[in-house]
Amino acid sequence: MKACRKVLFFLDDWMFRIANWVVCLATIVLIVSVTIQVAFRYLLNNSPRWSTELCQLMLVWVVFWGAAIALRNGMHVQLDISRLHFPSWLELVFRFLSHLSVYVFIVVVFYYGSVLVKENIRSLSEAIKISYAFWYINLPLSSVLMAVGYTARLMGKEVKEL
Repeated sequence: MKACRKVLFFLDDWMFRIANWVVCLATIVLIVSVTIQVAFRYLLNNSPRWSTELCQLMLVWVVFWGAAIALRNGMHVQLDISRLHFPSWLELVFRFLSHLSVYVFIVVVFYYGSVLVKENIRSLSEAIKISYAFWYINLPLSSVLMAVGYTARLMGKEVKEL
């Protein structure tokens, strides 16, 4: 068990170091793309077609990968039912159901994200001519991140702020 925990924590550190860089780079590309789009629209009265698609693509990546980082860090909205004074066994049931629902969500996102990737592998976006599979690949990737990060947190991993 200790070996599995050690491997999981190593994977968690490695994967989320990459995830933080992906979110930072996607945010920078998003900001630059929006700036170019606004500047071209107001200065030249003609914004580039690719900038809107690139903004959408980067926003999707930032949202899903950022959601994985937030889940790992325990930063999503939570409902604290322990203040309602339920019996301890019922609180354990609620906590189990909460964890189960998170894992069900992760599995559903992974499955349907994989289906979207497979179905859109040959479809190209209109302006930047990138396969829509690249748009949707972040769904299974971010769900793997969510599963690893959430499991590591449940197993007692303390998350260090970067």
